[in-house]
Amino acid sequence: AATANPLLRHYEWLGSNDWVIDGSKSATGKPMLANDPHLGLRNPNIWYEIQLSTSDGKLDVAGFSFAGIPGVVVGHNQSIAWGVTNVGPDVQDLFLEKLDSAHPGQYLYKDQWLPYQVVTETIKIKGQPDEALAVRITKHGPLITDVMTSTANSKLQPMALDWVGNQKEGLVNSVLALDHAQDWAQFRAALKGWVQAGQNFVYADQQGNIGYQATGRVPIKAKGDDGMLPVEGWTGAHDWNDYVPFEQLPMLYNPPSHYVATANFRPYGPDYQYFLGARFAAPWRIMRIREMIAAKDKLSQTDMEAIQHDQHSVQARAIGAKLAALHSSDPLVQQAIDRFKNWDGSLAGDSATAAIYELAYLQILQLTFKDNLGADLFKEYINTSGAEAGLWLYENLDNPTASWWDDVTTAQKETRDDIMLKSISNAVADLKGRLGGNIDGWQWNKLHTITFAHPLGSVKPLDIFLNQGPYPVGGDSSTVNVSPYDLFDAMSKATYAQYWVPSYRAVYDLTDWNKTQIVMPMGEAATTGASHVNDQTPLWLGNGYLAFPYDQAAIDAAKEGTLTLMP
Repeated sequence: AATANPLLRHYEWLGSNDWVIDGSKSATGKPMLANDPHLGLRNPNIWYEIQLSTSDGKLDVAGFSFAGIPGVVVGHNQSIAWGVTNVGPDVQDLFLEKLDSAHPGQYLYKDQWLPYQVVTETIKIKGQPDEALAVRITKHGPLITDVMTSTANSKLQPMALDWVGNQKEGLVNSVLALDHAQDWAQFRAALKGWVQAGQNFVYADQQGNIGYQATGRVPIKAKGDDGMLPVEGWTGAHDWNDYVPFEQLPMLYNPPSHYVATANFRPYGPDYQYFLGARFAAPWRIMRIREMIAAKDKLSQTDMEAIQHDQHSVQARAIGAKLAALHSSDPLVQQAIDRFKNWDGSLAGDSATAAIYELAYLQILQLTFKDNLGADLFKEYINTSGAEAGLWLYENLDNPTASWWDDVTTAQKETRDDIMLKSISNAVADLKGRLGGNIDGWQWNKLHTITFAHPLGSVKPLDIFLNQGPYPVGGDSSTVNVSPYDLFDAMSKATYAQYWVPSYRAVYDLTDWNKTQIVMPMGEAATTGASHVNDQTPLWLGNGYLAFPYDQAAIDAAKEGTLTLMP
């Protein structure tokens, strides 16, 4: 832990994007809102597109929902639109508990031995008798070490998991209230009940207002507690004191910037009075979104869509600038280095520079951290950090003699440039071996692909009919158009398969709800062979959209047919 301490706050954050601009930033004079939640690959898609309308006109809401949810989770109604990304607040803590064989069925808390609560869970097993699992619960939550049965885990001190999710409060009422909300006050009132899975909500209404509201029940921890490591449960000193009041969660309404953007980055400044979490997403996506919004006085709907498609990486651009200053005696390596001169950080699929960067980046991670951490801890760091693994690199690019740059396995003291030169040399050798000696043929999308695997697609020959792909793609975890691949698989197996996607894209123009543009991977249908099971994937891959008609005339003009279900 001491060796890895500077890296402890880096862990994988693959979230979402949303932003809203007001009429003064919009080419139409009315607000526009964009949203693309990032989720794991699903075939069929976890979302479906839906409009719910009642004959009395009190409800007319359109957008996206999940199976089993009696409402629209994200979208718009007659008056307002909203989008979501994860806040990622710290709503869990591990508490070490003291047990003693002299006090069976009890645990120590503030010098008293208290009885567990025991809940028996019945697990149904196909073809076998039911299995009963006794769950021991302390005031801090269930003892999770009871189910950690490996030899190594059996020696762990008992730990209880305190989690806001243990409180079993659903979100359905909040979703339904959100669907009916007609203004900012009603919108915020609906979100008070959104206590689980804290979200960054952006908002726009027909009156020209925009806003932002964080949601979620976030515990107020003891002073100094940051949730990074387990704490002593028996003293009571680390117990949660209360929850951050909804009224004091981060919020903005008609900000002077004329826009609000979130991309899972820390949603508050240094003067905010509460601790919401120690770890948030790396800043690269939010930085790029802000760059693109600031680049134009007024944005059109096409401009909003272009931000969602963008594959320029702030992280790659910064690292590329350091690579560009290197010199190599190997002509092919120098040719690769020269490609980074004045490079804009584009990780487009057809870019050879993107491929060189990605493989060099993987080498930089290995050559910087593996010697200090050792093979096992390095693997854990990469697997848990994912997109955030390069934060230390980014923060220390202008510190070329920082201690982590040095390779501790050699006698000399390496610098940033030593590590980077070796990294790009290794990357060039790798690419030459795989794709030949012509750099122009080293396109990133020859390596980086996406496959939408069906749950039954691992069974041959069903994979032929059920799986979709592979398709060539660009980008990586740092681009707005997010396209991450497993870093450790890339290092150890040379595979670069995308595993996290914009699960839908939506852009709402409040001048006319019929101008709403949407697209998602796969399609609306979930039945194999149906015409709409995968018809949106080409649009999604090609940065296209579908119109999402809202009023009855637009729906009648666009509809293929009508299915009426009678009771």
